Amino acid sequence: MDEKSFEHIAGRLRDRAAMQARRFGLDIADAEDIAQDVMLRMWQMRDDLDRFRSPEALAMTIARRQVLNSFRRRQPESMDAVPADLASTAYGPLEDIEDKDNEEWLAARQARLPETWHTILYMRQVERCGGSEIAARLGIKESSVRTLLARARKILLEKMKERR
Repeated sequence: MDEKSFEHIAGRLRDRAAMQARRFGLDIADAEDIAQDVMLRMWQMRDDLDRFRSPEALAMTIARRQVLNSFRRRQPESMDAVPADLASTAYGPLEDIEDKDNEEWLAARQARLPETWHTILYMRQVERCGGSEIAARLGIKESSVRTLLARARKILLEKMKERR
């Protein structure tokens, strides 16, 4: 594809890429960043775009992958930092008992997980280790860490849903 043809479709591709990013829940600024990255990638590929049936579909795919990569790069938010307005909320004795019961129930369910799952979940949630650090310490692939962590969380979520 020559430069003129690319310039002709560039505006439409950029708008579609930004719209795709917004569908994933990104704010306008992040969606614009994704759209910019997509356009840069499309510009780098402009000589090869003729071999694709639909440049729009390619742009949407690149945008989706960029969004997913941005989600993967985000650091998990700390659960330790409780906002002051929530920390000052007074709970009664019944809520304290219920919270303690919930914590004990969850700890029991975590203990029943397979040992590797439990270890990975503990290292991630309690020790705040990253995926690469967990993989190095356990001698497994980082992709395996992500998979096992997702499975452990899914099992616990299903158990919580059953309990409710």
